[in-house]
Amino acid sequence: MSFGWPNFGFLGYPIAVPRPEHGGLGFRQARRADAAAIAEHYRHLSPLDRNLRFCGGVSDSAMEAHVARIWDTADIVIAGFDGPLWPGPFHKAGLVRALAEVSIEGQEAEIGLSVHEEFRRRGLGRQMVQMAARLLAPRGVETLKAYTLPRNRAMLGLGRDSGGTVTIAEDDAEIAFSVKGLIAALRERQADKAVSSAPSVFAGNS
Repeated sequence: MSFGWPNFGFLGYPIAVPRPEHGGLGFRQARRADAAAIAEHYRHLSPLDRNLRFCGGVSDSAMEAHVARIWDTADIVIAGFDGPLWPGPFHKAGLVRALAEVSIEGQEAEIGLSVHEEFRRRGLGRQMVQMAARLLAPRGVETLKAYTLPRNRAMLGLGRDSGGTVTIAEDDAEIAFSVKGLIAALRERQADKAVSSAPSVFAGNS
């Protein structure tokens, strides 16, 4: 069964809701109690994927230190769960398959994304960037930036496809998104989904 974001109003929901359009994952803002699940998410990444995520090599010990201080360095953490979003008396929350860390500084914010290999090419990176924008707008943030390596074609493609400005240097690349533009794209996607799933007014009249 797939689990997902139930509506445009908030992230996450305490029960399973089938949402295949969200790549089969459910999203909510992570909290300190999710630290172990987030560490397991990063351990699941290959050395190459860690390199692309952190723009450099990251050992297990460095990764664990990063997770330990996540809530000191990130203002927003969005996690995509493969299964229930919250633990209950008779079950655990699903595994974290996608993650976004967002740090805010004035009217700008920086985002770092990671998605398990088997869940890629489902638009999850785009979804997390748009979710982050919706959470950042009330805080007065106007620009969302991402930094990656020039060889990270997937992230650069996400930036271009989402209307971001991509600047590539010799050793790194910067993607700058308009928060307003991301929110407009999210609303358009939600509206298109609502229209496509609505029953036709002509149904049954033929």
